[in-house]
Amino acid sequence: MLTQDEINVRIALLVGIVYKGLFPPISISNFKGFDDIIVDLDSIVSIVLSEDISEWKKEDKILLVKGLTDNFIFFLEKYIKDKHIKIYYNLKEYKIFTEIYPGWCKERQKRYRNDEVMEYIKKFIIDKLEKLSEIKPNFSVVKCEDSPVIKLYNDLKINEKNTIILSRDPHMVCLLAYYNIHIFTGIVLLSRRNYYKERGYPYVHYSFIPAYYLIRGMKRNEYDGLLGYGQKKTQKLINENKIAIMKQTLPAITSVNQYRKLFYLNEL
Repeated sequence: MLTQDEINVRIALLVGIVYKGLFPPISISNFKGFDDIIVDLDSIVSIVLSEDISEWKKEDKILLVKGLTDNFIFFLEKYIKDKHIKIYYNLKEYKIFTEIYPGWCKERQKRYRNDEVMEYIKKFIIDKLEKLSEIKPNFSVVKCEDSPVIKLYNDLKINEKNTIILSRDPHMVCLLAYYNIHIFTGIVLLSRRNYYKERGYPYVHYSFIPAYYLIRGMKRNEYDGLLGYGQKKTQKLINENKIAIMKQTLPAITSVNQYRKLFYLNEL
């Protein structure tokens, strides 16, 4: 059981992580130049759902909920005047991807069974956001039938330019293969023009981002990829075999081709 000081630290940490997912550092200019902001709620609140608060005192639970709701209130107050804002969420198991790869997000999706925290999120965040969407024409809440990345792939338009997605989920990076959008990870702002410059992201043409994750793996989402292929080896393989990868004739990746639809969203 946590001490009161430890609980206070956990509350500050959880609220702070959610805050950082919604608000960029000064260097990103508060999303200046973007007309549409899309929030991947599953990703933003994922860390909160990992917390067992069953033994916390009522006042501590209230403090956590207040900190979370204050983040969203501040976010809306800051951006709702001159932006179109959409909140995408599912907060349930991603069935399509687990059918393709049973281990997909296995541990992370266990968080959706955290009934107490889930109840607070639905009651004090989702329900209130949905009510707001009824009176604000430039604000909407989208309930996804499966993973938000699938819904976003289907909803985005080819000519997207001034759209930014707020998400820590690396799976969203695959959208850059299809759309000229931006993604704020809570740390860096990614686009087709700079993703390859950022540490940990693929140094390949954006059209090969799905191939990169298919081969390299995606640790955060618990997909292993091709055994023995780290970042540099994967990049080298792709950059030297682009045509074979496009034609699906490269023998080296035959064993993982069965999982293509995890990342090649256009094939779903």
